[in-house]
This record gives sequence, C-alpha cells and structure tokens, in this order.
Amino acid sequence: MKLALSLSGLTLLTATTIWFAMGDAPGVELDAPPASAPSLAEPPAQTRTAGPLEATRRVRLPARTFEIGTRHRYDYRSDKSISLGGEGSPAIDIGLSARLDMTPVAREGELVRVQVELSDARLEHDGVPTDHPLRSQLEAPFMVSMSPAGRVEALHVPRGWSSKTRMLVKALVASVQLVLPADAGPRWVSHEEDSTGEYRATYRAARAGDEGPVVHKSKEHYRRIATVDGLQAPAEGDRYTVDGAAEITLGPDGWPTRWRGREAVDAEVGPIAIAYVEQTRLTLIDRRHGPVAALSLWDLDTTAVSGQDATADNTHDLDRQLVGEASFGTLLDVLGGAMDREGAEGRVARGEAALRLAASLRLHPENAAAVGDRVRNAEPSPMTEHLVGVLGAAGTAQSQAELVELATGADVDPAHRVGAVASLGTSDNPTHASRAALTELARNADGDVDQTLQQTATLGLGNLHRKAQEETGEPVFEGEPIADEAEAPSVVTELAAMLQAAPTDHERAVIIDALGNTASAEAFPVLDPIAAVPGTLQEEAVFALRGIPLGGVDARLWQVMAASAVPTQLAALKAIEFRSTPAQWATLGQMMAGGHRAVRSAIVSFAGRRAAIEEGARALLEAAAQGDADPTVREAATGLLGAVAAL
Repeated sequence: MKLALSLSGLTLLTATTIWFAMGDAPGVELDAPPASAPSLAEPPAQTRTAGPLEATRRVRLPARTFEIGTRHRYDYRSDKSISLGGEGSPAIDIGLSARLDMTPVAREGELVRVQVELSDARLEHDGVPTDHPLRSQLEAPFMVSMSPAGRVEALHVPRGWSSKTRMLVKALVASVQLVLPADAGPRWVSHEEDSTGEYRATYRAARAGDEGPVVHKSKEHYRRIATVDGLQAPAEGDRYTVDGAAEITLGPDGWPTRWRGREAVDAEVGPIAIAYVEQTRLTLIDRRHGPVAALSLWDLDTTAVSGQDATADNTHDLDRQLVGEASFGTLLDVLGGAMDREGAEGRVARGEAALRLAASLRLHPENAAAVGDRVRNAEPSPMTEHLVGVLGAAGTAQSQAELVELATGADVDPAHRVGAVASLGTSDNPTHASRAALTELARNADGDVDQTLQQTATLGLGNLHRKAQEETGEPVFEGEPIADEAEAPSVVTELAAMLQAAPTDHERAVIIDALGNTASAEAFPVLDPIAAVPGTLQEEAVFALRGIPLGGVDARLWQVMAASAVPTQLAALKAIEFRSTPAQWATLGQMMAGGHRAVRSAIVSFAGRRAAIEEGARALLEAAAQGDADPTVREAATGLLGAVAAL
C-alpha cells in the first residue's frame, strides 16, 4: 500500500520533465524549470536534513567585489540527463555549451545589476547538435540583480522571450550561483533559489588551492519546491531524493575561476517517476575592464527570484494558463480518458491532466465538493486515486475539507479513506481540521479503525507536524481552530503516549517512524533511549533520529556506528547521510578495516556521494580501491573514483 497518493508533489520539476519528454503540447505551456540533480551512487530515499555545523580549519577567502564594467568571460558547459517513467525508461540527454560573459553594469540601492550574455551557444539533444529556435533567443543579452554577497534576487529578460527560454536562463544562472558574504567564516549557510525551488546551501572553505582558495557547496535540502502554485514546502512523495555538490575555485575578486558541479533528483511524484542528472562546468577565460552598452530595464521583463512566494495574482495567472478555455467537466473527462493510455505516454498524460484539474479547483474552489462526491460514489480505481490526489494538490480550504470528510466518513470505501488520509498527511497546507482528523484516526480510541488506515494516519500525523513547523520552527496550522484544541497536547506528546500504550512491536515501530517524520527536537528524549539500547526496535529508532536538529543526535549515531549489529549500523549510516555535519571519515576508515562487507559497501557508497566535496571521502575510496579484502568493494570504490575524476 502506498502511503502517499497526493499529487501535491506534482511540482514544476514534473512539468519540466513533461515538456522535455513531450515537446510543445498544444494548448498548454508550462513555465517549468528543469530540476536539479542525483549523486554518484544512489542516495537514500529522502532529502537530507541540516544539523549543527562544526568548525573547520581557516582558509582566507577574498571579498566578493562587483567592479562596474569588469567583464568575466567563461567557458560554460551543462549536460543534463532526464528519464521519465522510472528505472529502465529511456533517458533524454540535453547539452548546452556557450561562451558566457557576466559584467556588473550598475548599482541600485544594495543590489548590483549584472549583464549576462551568451555567445557561440550550442544546443544538443541526445548528443546531436540541434538548431533549435531557442538558440537565437539565448544569445540575446539579459540581466540579473544580485545581492552584495552574490545571491540572485531578480531576473530581467527581453520581452517576447518564450517561457522555455526564461526557464533555461534561470537554470543557467542558478547553476553557477555563489553566495559569499563579507563575514564568511569556515562554514556558512545560505537560502537560495534555483529552478527546482528554494534550498538550503552549505558552503565550506575547503583549502587554499594553487589557483586560489577552494570552496565546497552542497545542497542540504529543499525548503520549498517550485510548483504551479508558487513556492511550497516539499511534498512527501513515495520517493524524493535530491543531492548537489560543487567545487569552486575563487579568484582574487571573489568571482569563480573554476566550477565543477553535479546535481541530481530521483523522484516518484504522484504517478510520475523522474530521474534527472546535471553536470556543470565553468572555466574563466579572461577578466577585462572597459565600457559596456548596458541594457535598459524598461526594455526587459522582471521576475523576482530569491524568496518569491505564491500570491493570489501570480498563482491564478499560472492556473489560467494551465486550464485554458477548458471547463471543469471537460478536465474531468480529459483525466478519465488518460486512464486508458498505457506506458510512459499514459503517465505523462495523467500527470498533465491532474495538474490542470488541480489548477481548475484553485480557480473555482466550490468544485471540490463535486470531486469529493465523485470519489464517494465510485468504486476504488486509478481514476479515484487520482481525484483524491487532485484534492490534495489543489491546496484550497474546500479541498482540504473534502479530504477530511472522505478520511473520517464511516460509510466511505476503506481504499478511499486511506488515500484521503495519505493526502492530508502529505499536504503543503496543514489545517487544524486535518490535524484533528489524523489524530482521531491514529488514536483509534474505539478500536474500530482499520489497521492500514490507522497506520497511515499515524505516519501522516508526523509528516503534518513537520510541514506545519517548517517555516517558523513552531507548528502553525491553517483554518479555524478546533474547539478545545488549545488544551490538546502537541503532536509529539500524542505520539509518545501512543507509543507507550501500543501493545505490539509492529505498532510501536510505526509510531517510532511517525516520531522521526516530525523532525522535532521534542521527539529526541522519546527516541534516544530506544536508539541507545540493543533491542527489536533499535534500528527503527536510530533511523528516526535523522532529521532532529540537535547535536546529541550526531553523538548517538556515531556511537551506534561504532558498536552495534550490522542492520543497526546500516540504519545509523543512512541517518548520518541525511545530516549536514561533517562525516568522520577517519572513524569510517577504521570500520573499513574490520567491518562486515555489507557495512563496508554502504560506507563506500556514502563516500562516493561525498567524494566530490570532501577530501576524507576521496581518501577512503582510494584506500578501499587499493586494499579492501572483497573484490566487489574494490571495484565499487574504483568506479566511484572514476566518476569523481570525470567532474
């Protein structure tokens, strides 16, 4: 049983992939960005969560300067590989190479306007050069507004540019975004935005290289994803991993002289499976000062980039583009017709139809009741699964209310109830009513709730708490408060009480997973005693610590790694990878000397995902490639070293 059926995760990542896979679909144009990207070996099935940062050695960094009229000319190369439809599906390879000029041309308050121009642009599709109409637009100059540290705040492009050209240049600018504050220490954190969404980036002053100081940039996790509904908290899909790493050499003016980056996304979002990999290379050719013919902002369209939120106006504009002239009834028929189509083409058609129907519900929220009635009055089917997901994707108060009614209705088909509960638990718009509904089903005080429904509600309750606290650190729910809710215990307290009362290890394991889903410091005192002691639930409790933002979590995980059974060691290693604290490669190297082969293989895979940005990971791979006792481990380490060298 899938526990996340909501289509709220049908982000612009999905829409972008649809565009690349389908070309120009008549009647629908999606302003969708290409996603960012996977690592050198398959990462764990969840986005890493940031933890406390540790000090590293001091590397002297230059100040970022924007001297008006100083042009930086680069060789730029981006290679993307996209597959739609899951493992085994054919990949689409897209390449872009160009000469890239970036020249500060004016100051506007605290911001600096930088003119960007591509020349000798070369587009490739599946390795073959193509004279796509986008090429001529790409060679027209445009501008970006940057903060003093280098964060992209706005994009200014020529009027008349197609949405696809805007999408590509936004991805290009974001792929080489370097934020270097004046007071940067050994490590610093920046919240930035790229074509996939708003993410937390961690920078580390790695070393004083021969050509200048070297900085490592890694993406910790996406705080919000770019969707057709604006920037929203990432939906908890069946599977959603993101990993990004770049090694950047800095010049004396704080501008990059060399950039080698790799990013990846591996996702199952609603009915669509996506794998996306991008490698970026940037090399400084020359730096020259002189006069420049600056563009006028009056001739350009401006789009805010950093921190932009969905507003009623821009959301409805996007929704109107998706819906076009189609009526609500027509969109229902389109989704129904897509159910009969097979293969990747069918998955794309269903995803597009669901996106359009969700947009229609945002434009006409009153139609949510008709969708709810259609689900209630039908037998479970792929169509009703999609309709439940559409209610979750719409994100309106009316859609959430319909999901609550479906989830709690005693006369509703059990499959519909489970789907509605999953959508509530993965919603980007947690409400007081959805929290109350999930709490009631998870408690199962009367013992009349189906086990699958109860477990889905329990896991969803943990997710809902994490969603509600992401922006402020304290849980915030939408809509009208429920009577007596102020006196109700917190979600973590509720789950802790359920854990104490649960009669079986299976039920306790589900509740431990839900506590892990909260990513709340409040859950640590509940989980840590279980994680510390060998037992039937230790493995679950260890992995549940992965997202809790406390230093004590790291100490516990490394203690478990050093002295536990193999399954628990593997759970600890997987949890460690979700966190942003530096890996203790020397300790892991000692474990390579005498550890179980399964643990050694997992450590090698972990090192492969970090080798592009951490010297200790590369050293571990080199030692494993030369001296591990098992030939399969040596072969894996050798292959990962080759992949790192290719960067």
